[in-house]
Amino acid sequence: MKARRITGACLSLMFAAVAAFAQQPLDDGARRQSVTERTYLRGGLAPARVVERRIVGSDGRETVVGTEERPDADGRWTPIEQIVHETTRSADGSVRTTRTVSGFDFDRRRTLLERTEGIEHPSVNGIARSIQDTRVADINGGLGLASRRIEERNTVDSDVRQTSTTVLTRGINGPLQESHRTAQTERRLDRSVVRYETAHMDRDPNGRWTAVAAHSADVRSEGSADRVEEETVQTPDTNGRLVPSERIVTRRSGSNGQEQVIIETYSQGAEGFMRSGGRLALSRRIRRSTTTTGDGESTVEEIEARNRVSPGDPMRVVQRTVVTVRNIAPDRQVTERQVFELDVNGRLAPVVRETEETVAK
Repeated sequence: MKARRITGACLSLMFAAVAAFAQQPLDDGARRQSVTERTYLRGGLAPARVVERRIVGSDGRETVVGTEERPDADGRWTPIEQIVHETTRSADGSVRTTRTVSGFDFDRRRTLLERTEGIEHPSVNGIARSIQDTRVADINGGLGLASRRIEERNTVDSDVRQTSTTVLTRGINGPLQESHRTAQTERRLDRSVVRYETAHMDRDPNGRWTAVAAHSADVRSEGSADRVEEETVQTPDTNGRLVPSERIVTRRSGSNGQEQVIIETYSQGAEGFMRSGGRLALSRRIRRSTTTTGDGESTVEEIEARNRVSPGDPMRVVQRTVVTVRNIAPDRQVTERQVFELDVNGRLAPVVRETEETVAK
């Protein structure tokens, strides 16, 4: 329900991005390949480059390889980390996934750091199950099972969908044991309203299950293009009881090739003091407008927030993001992104400039 945000670490970077592309032959059986390369020039920091290659094979296998590189002492791009995602779909409807994380030493030798394997079984009588195991390398390079994630989805009732997730982790010694549980219910109340409820529980040091968070959200459709989402987040108070800590209201509307989104977040202590009765105050507002153009689309997003020094003052725009996506050829797309933030004089100044180009074969 929450809007995607560029992290503060990213926002602090001053960089320009340029795109370069490699034309490489497809593997036998591959039918489509795309390559995205982004180069970041960071003020005062070493530049970094991320190269992402996506290959879709005719056998249903999809591979995404992302490599982060930085220049070595001679200025040559050197791989630092590589993440490979592989997805294979079988004829029986099952889906297998593999994610590997590798690092590189000074001699560019690859070292496997982590491997996650998962399988999602097809639904049987309305119940589907998936299992995901993560293995982490030890000091000797061997992979040991570190965690397991088990998910079960029940869709027997067409108006109710239930998902239960169990996470097992390994302590310092001993086998895997349950450490986290999540229960989610999606229920259609009528033709225009769907309710989502999620409960999170952790096992404490004494082995007892404790509620750590709860989410509830109603999604209402108003007409063909309008929608309102109201989400309430509950977290434990000092006595361990779940109380409302945040409420997010999202309004979406669209017409004539334009989509408008307004996201308002209400939280405790938004104005610098705790309101009586646990009432929530508006702390953040996001306005996003997306317009379809002849060759792509453009999006302008503004974030309003309170002054951290004087939270009682009216909210003001603290960040603006402008994103333009253009199709410059049937197999080429360019994305230009600019982010502006308040400078020391209280004016919006550019802090991020990025150009990304993707080529598909």
